[in-house]
Amino acid sequence: MQFGSRALTPTYGFNGPFLGPAVRLRRGDDVVMHVKNALPEPTTVHWHGLIIPGDADGGPHQIIQPADT
Repeated sequence: MQFGSRALTPTYGFNGPFLGPAVRLRRGDDVVMHVKNALPEPTTVHWHGLIIPGDADGGPHQIIQPADT
């Protein structure tokens, strides 16, 4: 990716090269997300803006190994 006029920077993203998507939800909706790691290395996901239990919020303690969901 190229951010502004800066040099090209290698990035990983969701279904493409740029970071993550914005997901719109309505208060009270039941939502299930399945995240499959198609990268060649471990990764993690964190849900910004959601009020959810810590064990569902992702982060460095919930690593997703390559090919795992």
